[in-house]
Amino acid sequence: MNEQHAKVYEQLDGTARELERTNVSLVIDSKNSHQKIERSVQVETLSGQVEQLRSMEQLRVRREKRERRKTIHSFPCLRELCTAPGYEDQFVVGRAESFTVDAKRPPFEEENQHLREADAESCQARVRELEVELQELQQLRRARTFLMSSEDDGTTITQTVLNSTPETDTFLEVEVSEETGGGVREANEGGGKSVGGESLPESSPVRKSCSDTALNAIVARDADPSMKDCAIGPTPVPPPTPTQSPSTPEAMESISKQVDAVDKRLDKTRRKIFSRIQKTKMDIKATKVAKASKSGKSGKSSKQ
Repeated sequence: MNEQHAKVYEQLDGTARELERTNVSLVIDSKNSHQKIERSVQVETLSGQVEQLRSMEQLRVRREKRERRKTIHSFPCLRELCTAPGYEDQFVVGRAESFTVDAKRPPFEEENQHLREADAESCQARVRELEVELQELQQLRRARTFLMSSEDDGTTITQTVLNSTPETDTFLEVEVSEETGGGVREANEGGGKSVGGESLPESSPVRKSCSDTALNAIVARDADPSMKDCAIGPTPVPPPTPTQSPSTPEAMESISKQVDAVDKRLDKTRRKIFSRIQKTKMDIKATKVAKASKSGKSGKSSKQ
């Protein structure tokens, strides 16, 4: 009995394997058939589109032939009209008017020319402004090098010039650590800062307009050392040289590119210059704090 059961199980296993194989083959065949059906449908749709395009092309060719035939038949009529004595004068007058219309310039071209000229003028004005700003920034750079070269006199003149600048929205806060020699603390009731019991003036804000004052004072001091304590008015900027207005779009594009490049350079130099000014102010305040702390310590030691 056991042997018969084993044989039956073996036969069932064999039949199950055969059925699985046949099932897999049927699945593959069904996929292939689906793909063939889809391809045949695509081929049929494409063939229908091709036939439609061919029919449209044929219709277009026929229409062109008809139009040609119509124009061929209309030529004798035009000749008759032109040669008729009643229409000769009118035809000549109309032809002359057509020539004058062709000779006239269309209005949109004139408008485009005016717009180009206006854009060129605006670009030139912007270039002039940027050139003036570039000259100011170059002078500020020279002033910065002069400040870096001088130690004592430079710090005093920068302090006096920066304190005389007007207020703006950009404020400078100085925080000095205990390693510099003095501690800076805020008063509980007031908003001022004190160093070892002595109040210090708050930091004056920095603005772009302070560049003119600092520049004029430093340039005057460099030119004549005896006039470093005198107040000097603003120096006039030399007028830029006039340039010819470009009329081609390539020239306008080159001008716009130059303007963008000058803008980027001016932004970079302006940021560097004002960061340097703020750094010098911080250094000045740090030196003040250090001197105040040293003087306080010396006073305490003398009292003891």
